[in-house]
Amino acid sequence: MGPQQREWIHLNIDVTVETADPRFNQAVKDAGSNVGQADLDHLSNNLDQLAENIAVFTNKTRDALSPVWVFSDYDAYKDVFPEAAHLFEEQGRPHKVERGDNDDVIRKTEPNAVPDNVEYFERLKGQGIKGVVITGLYADICVLETAQSLLDEGFQVMVVEDLVDTNLEETRAEGMQKLKDSGARMVSETQVMDALGHGQLNELHRGSFTIEESTQRNAGNTKSAQCISYLRR
Repeated sequence: MGPQQREWIHLNIDVTVETADPRFNQAVKDAGSNVGQADLDHLSNNLDQLAENIAVFTNKTRDALSPVWVFSDYDAYKDVFPEAAHLFEEQGRPHKVERGDNDDVIRKTEPNAVPDNVEYFERLKGQGIKGVVITGLYADICVLETAQSLLDEGFQVMVVEDLVDTNLEETRAEGMQKLKDSGARMVSETQVMDALGHGQLNELHRGSFTIEESTQRNAGNTKSAQCISYLRR
């Protein structure tokens, strides 16, 4: 692992049971909650594949990009879906991803992961971490707000565009555009893998490591999946 890879971490946001497991969301829907029902009606089953893709990416990159897992801990969930309050006892459990015993796990009580973990991110700075690669949920809420705050805190931010998503296509497009406008660099899984293999993650962030050379070596290897769940309104 080259020295510049140690300047980056992999922040994986909310790939957990209550946000990423379609069976969990179906159970919430079946419980008869009226709140958020319109959003729940748009659920599909593609989320499983996205979670699997994130798991594969994490396992392949963990030697160069230390994974940090973010999970939501919202007491308000029980008020939003009171008929299914018992289901939220599983809050924070990973969905189709495995956390290493030595992986950092941080908790957030709002969409933005930074306010609850200011000291943690300051400690990362002290360890020489300058950049964050983000995957997970949702592009228009938690990923967006966390990316914006990390940029404000002086971190370089890259969002892996094919490993983040929302539950509705229109909110995905809006979220992706807002992420681009925020100053985060949008990259693909293949670009990150190739940049890591060449020790050029910083170059990828600056835009001097291009997708053209990556595509020639990895034709057909790019994964794409739609990440879906209910929106917390």
